[in-house]
Amino acid sequence: DGWVRLDTVGSQLSNLVSDFDARTFGFRKLSDLVRNSNAFDFEKIEGGHLRIRAKPAVSSAKTKAK
Repeated sequence: DGWVRLDTVGSQLSNLVSDFDARTFGFRKLSDLVRNSNAFDFEKIEGGHLRIRAKPAVSSAKTKAK
């Protein structure tokens, strides 16, 4: 369904880029960085965890038609 837990994303980022830190980009937490990107949908799930999925791309043809 395209959803993935944010903590899983954080672990993968650490594995790929060992010195990754959201503070480098001016955000206290990874969730703040991801939310600010406006590229993801968010959902709070059981246990208070967050999960995210990429927002669908808006085609330029649809944008021009409006």
